[in-house]
Amino acid sequence: MENITTTEKRGNKMAFDKIKYNDDWKREKRDRLVLRIPKGNNEKLEAMAQKFGKTRARFIKDALYYYMDSLGEERINLE
Repeated sequence: MENITTTEKRGNKMAFDKIKYNDDWKREKRDRLVLRIPKGNNEKLEAMAQKFGKTRARFIKDALYYYMDSLGEERINLE
């Protein structure tokens, strides 16, 4: 299925590519952090996050917030 908005379906010549727009926005507004962990631990981390009803990304962000708080440091906005 193509990524076409309703404006193109109505006959407009220009299509709005939502995926490209979102990718461009993320590149412009966000930094990317890559975390490499030993093989097999990704599943363990995912299971731990699910146990607390969180996504893996939310679990890691919350852990970073907890660490900042425990050090008495001002929180860095990770949202």
